[in-house]
Amino acid sequence: MLLKKIARIVLYVLVTLALLLLIVQIVINQYINKHLADNLKEQVHTTTKGEYTLNIRNASVNLFERSIVLEDIGFIPSPCDNCQRVRYKVEATSISLSEIDVWKYIRKKSVSAGVLNCESLSISIYQADKVLKDTAAAKISLYKILSKNLKELAIKNISVTDIRLKVFKAGNDSLQILLSDDSDIEIQKFLFNKQVDSIGRLFLADKFSMSMRTFSYSLPSGLYAIKGKNMTASYSDSLLTVDSIQLVPKFARKDFNEAAGKQSSRKKLALSAISFNKMDLNLFIEHNWFISKSLVVEKLNLDLYLDKNAEFKPKRKPSIQEAIRSIPFFIKIDSIFLKNANIVYDLLPRGAKQSGRITFNNMSTTLVGLRNDTASYTSESKLKLKIRCLVLNKAKLTGEYVFPLNTIQNVFDCSGKASNISLTEFNSMLENSASISVKSGKLDTMYFSFHSNGQKTKGSMKFLYHDLNVELINRDNKKQGLKKKLLTFVANKFVVINENPRKGEGPRVTQIEYEYYPYKAIFYNTWKSLQSGILPAIGIKNTEEFLKKSDAR
Repeated sequence: MLLKKIARIVLYVLVTLALLLLIVQIVINQYINKHLADNLKEQVHTTTKGEYTLNIRNASVNLFERSIVLEDIGFIPSPCDNCQRVRYKVEATSISLSEIDVWKYIRKKSVSAGVLNCESLSISIYQADKVLKDTAAAKISLYKILSKNLKELAIKNISVTDIRLKVFKAGNDSLQILLSDDSDIEIQKFLFNKQVDSIGRLFLADKFSMSMRTFSYSLPSGLYAIKGKNMTASYSDSLLTVDSIQLVPKFARKDFNEAAGKQSSRKKLALSAISFNKMDLNLFIEHNWFISKSLVVEKLNLDLYLDKNAEFKPKRKPSIQEAIRSIPFFIKIDSIFLKNANIVYDLLPRGAKQSGRITFNNMSTTLVGLRNDTASYTSESKLKLKIRCLVLNKAKLTGEYVFPLNTIQNVFDCSGKASNISLTEFNSMLENSASISVKSGKLDTMYFSFHSNGQKTKGSMKFLYHDLNVELINRDNKKQGLKKKLLTFVANKFVVINENPRKGEGPRVTQIEYEYYPYKAIFYNTWKSLQSGILPAIGIKNTEEFLKKSDAR
């Protein structure tokens, strides 16, 4: 009888404990659903001053499984005109925390969890209408939003796959400019609390990595799409890499000008690898700021094609300095290195049937001092670009540009050297654009240096060559008529100087002088400036008139 009574008492105790646990479970669920969820919604609205709304359809706690599940979560930004910072919209069908210490939360409002899982996560990023470079004003504090109900959150492992990521140009846009349907995020030892917030961080993590297996970006012009593969960001390594990026024109060569509605260069670009090193991923992820020690670009191939048969509509090109200031996000990259680049430029002159071509091969460049924080600009703030390449895969070319950043005018210095190429290599371009064919001649060395003040370029050139002979031809059939033969004879005998220096004389130094044409890009104006020194070096006078005549303006 005694054993039966003891067994009955034990059974009553166990049933009572089970009922108590069930009651606690029900009470906690009611608390989470009615109290915590409502408090979180109110806290988000108050802390963000109405910028964001939090939606939670259901929240539940399972004491037996040590888990919390939130269903149909939405962190939604309010409509905004002229937004001064990046805004985020985050939605998920469910977020679950497992291996949690529920009692620790009840006692201290602190959650420690082993794993966070998320289903059907969608992240939309709305870029700011106005770039805001003040860190304090741009920061969103996760701690301030949640601190009333959650003082600390520590999670050992967060792994989210198949994330849908969209980026919009402005706060109220409906047209996305960036889309990735299969992104992944992995975070280890995630932590946020008051101490983390006090140092200006959204959260801390031993490891944070994000990858996009594929992504696409549509340019506002509608003429191009950008496609990329395998973009990976690593918080712990301060590294952002992209395996490949392509700039793909949406129209064929023959249709491109019509689609653009004007004479426009068609560009096709492929990059095999990009790496941002020692990058501040905290600012990149939280504010979309690009701050990096260096950027390395590998294996660039660029094809340019210009058909001059379409109408040229003059529109002022922004200077390099203007273009940097207009970048719609804060950027600071100490050094940019381009390795193993190849550029092909095809030009179809007005009325011509065949295009001419020039190539720049095995190019490497170094760009130093890229930043658009105008408040930090001084008279010493300069952007420096150094270039090394082979022209037409033969002539060695080195050059340097220096741009002062404290101006928005086309102000810069340019200098360089080219050497060792047969001038007949340029016939593809000369025959189709100038009806001139070089029969013989070799460039020994060309030295040049000039300054642009935004209105004119001025400088000097030493163009050293020998054995130059030219022929004037009919551009359509590449043959000479009697008139062309006569002009060729006159050109070679009385106009063209076939060498520099002449025997018994010192090298001729010519002046570079060209009226800057603001409706064309800097490289066009560079080429025209060089021509203003080359033409008098070989004996052609009235170079200003010649250059204007050859311009497709």
